[in-house]
Amino acid sequence: MGHNLQDTLPMLRRENIFYWNDSQICIHWIKGRSMIRSNWLEIVCPKLRKDKSNRWHHCAGKGNPADKLTRGISTQALVNTEDWFSGQPWLLQINGPCDKSNDIGIELNCVEEERRKVDVTFQTNIKSFQLLLNLDNYSDLEKVTRIISYCLRIANNCTLNREKLTGNLTANELIKAEIY
Repeated sequence: MGHNLQDTLPMLRRENIFYWNDSQICIHWIKGRSMIRSNWLEIVCPKLRKDKSNRWHHCAGKGNPADKLTRGISTQALVNTEDWFSGQPWLLQINGPCDKSNDIGIELNCVEEERRKVDVTFQTNIKSFQLLLNLDNYSDLEKVTRIISYCLRIANNCTLNREKLTGNLTANELIKAEIY
């Protein structure tokens, strides 16, 4: 919005335009140089940085008239307050923000990056059938049944939202392996 304001009113000198945000995290994202792992932030932050990140400053909630609504003041009472129309007195400073205490003193690299979670799903069609278990290698049917039971248990435990099976094989698991 500030960038558009300057384009609309060219008599405004860029060095006299300052941007304010009441979110310290947003200020860190704008001023930071680290890799941001969010699609929205990857698009928006570079645009905001065009106007020099040192022009962005933090406005604490107590200095933000709109924040009074979150503290219970009615909209009717808000529009009758002086700072709703005039803003804080320090906003009128010609040389920029004079209340540097509102700016953030935390090192930018201390802010943890937002990590994008990526879920990968794939499906495959098997054209040829390969035996997972060569029965010629075993002479004991009970041993083969137990091996198949453990394989089915592993498959079950790898499936999301299923109760994980542990301990000794149950009779039910052995029956399922025989049917398989």
